[in-house]
Amino acid sequence: MIKKSDIETQQWNTWLAGVIDGDGYFYISKAGSAQFELTTGVEDQRMLLSIQAEIGGQVKSRAGAEAIRLRIHKKDLIINLLHRVNGHIRNPKRWPQFIMLCQHFGIHAIPAQPLTDNCCYIAGLFDADGSILISVSKASANHSILPGVQGKRTRLTHSKGYNQLTIKITSSFKDYLVEIQQALGFGSIVEQGANKLTRNPRVVYYWYCSNREHCLRWQMYINKCCLRSSKQKRMLLLAKYFEIKEKKYHLSNPTTGEFLVWQKFCTQWWF
Repeated sequence: MIKKSDIETQQWNTWLAGVIDGDGYFYISKAGSAQFELTTGVEDQRMLLSIQAEIGGQVKSRAGAEAIRLRIHKKDLIINLLHRVNGHIRNPKRWPQFIMLCQHFGIHAIPAQPLTDNCCYIAGLFDADGSILISVSKASANHSILPGVQGKRTRLTHSKGYNQLTIKITSSFKDYLVEIQQALGFGSIVEQGANKLTRNPRVVYYWYCSNREHCLRWQMYINKCCLRSSKQKRMLLLAKYFEIKEKKYHLSNPTTGEFLVWQKFCTQWWF
């Protein structure tokens, strides 16, 4: 009989593989030693420290960047990590790196099995390469020039019907996202063309969902495989957003109690 603790450990390892496929890096140093790095934004320091508590390593801030990095170089910790995520690594970019380290230690690299909607891997990948956002497609001239978070909060508060919530995962590999789409059973995939004048000099693909049904199905998935990054805060507001939209509070007169509910939501979203 499989113990509950064993199931939880397996789920955590699968989630970790998703995070690694998004933000991790396996490599052999010039000195010939196996190395692992996992880099996140400073807003996800708590998540990175929780990973460090489980698998070891050193966490340091990256000089000149709003990012922090977990680095592992001790042999026993690297081997433990490889065994934890073996059978779960599937990113076309990360897989060759993983194989290289497995070969370095004589470990048989196990290819990942097809994804399912019970697999916490997708939650880990979302923690690394996902986003949940509300875009505003129209704003007044006065609101458009307002800077910072306060400006974003004001534009959303007064956006009326010109706002749209979107959940997405970004990747350079279309087939990779197709597998995620098939596992979840919903969402769409779009291509963003390369533009050498922007931060996207290569083609990028997005799996995304934006309608109420699909977003709430995503929330059901996350309820099974919880998020551990800062994105969790906005996920908790997802159902509230669609409830407010359904009741049309965002279209109410600014002097009404209904509008105050929408205003409070906007403040929480951009807190």
